[in-house]
Amino acid sequence: MKNKKRFQKINWTVFGILALSGVLLVLSTWRSLKNVDAVIGEESYRDFRWDSASSTLLMVLLFLTTLLSIGWKRVFPFNGPLAIILLGFYFELFFLIFTRGWVGFMGDFGLAIAVMIALVMMVSYVIYLKF
Repeated sequence: MKNKKRFQKINWTVFGILALSGVLLVLSTWRSLKNVDAVIGEESYRDFRWDSASSTLLMVLLFLTTLLSIGWKRVFPFNGPLAIILLGFYFELFFLIFTRGWVGFMGDFGLAIAVMIALVMMVSYVIYLKF
């Protein structure tokens, strides 16, 4: 029971920190793109673009989120890292839908960071539970 509380605290703390930093990064990027007009010469700008790839990714993410919520207790302590990976994909989806240009790599960067942190957490949980 002591380990369960410890894992829960680690999971929620890391998830909260990543979610907060993701929101702050989105707000900072959004504010820096505020004065950029969508003209031909600009490399990155705000733009709403919804296409079939966005729809497909959203449907897959909603399906995986539903699966994770159904099996939340069953996959403990790996539910936190899996939620972090899904959070990274939602972050990527935001940048795919609402921006154009080089700034879209912010979504790729956020997804990569989320996946790396989640993988480190999973490996450390496996090592801790094994020994």
